[in-house]
Amino acid sequence: MQTCRINDPEFVKCSTSSIQKLMIQLGKGIPEVAEVIGTFDPLKVKEIQFAQDNQGAVQLHANLTEMVATGLSSMIIKESKVSKKDYSWETKVFIPKLRLEGQYKMSGKILLIPLNGAAHMFIEIENLNLLMRTKTRLYEKGGFTF
Repeated sequence: MQTCRINDPEFVKCSTSSIQKLMIQLGKGIPEVAEVIGTFDPLKVKEIQFAQDNQGAVQLHANLTEMVATGLSSMIIKESKVSKKDYSWETKVFIPKLRLEGQYKMSGKILLIPLNGAAHMFIEIENLNLLMRTKTRLYEKGGFTF
């Protein structure tokens, strides 16, 4: 990976390029970390849970299991910025086609219509634009600040 200096006037360009190169390598697989993080494309996730509980029109509980995401290796990092103040990241990502496949179990309602079910599912999303915001903190170890 390319080293980028936050005070360099070309930092955003350098950071964007560096993150893009990392994503390309993760897509191909990095043998040194493959045991720890697995593959990036396909990306396997054992479980995702989410819930929207309120007294409004939508109430939803969903449990997605054995999820497999494909298409992540074609992601394009549009821009990656880091705040000089708190080192938080803001990254704009484009994924031409993302497919999620797995099992779902869902319960809830939209207005008065009940939603209950469990089955195999897949979702295909095209031209996906994401804005990711990441908070970070500095720490010291062995005389170095990370």
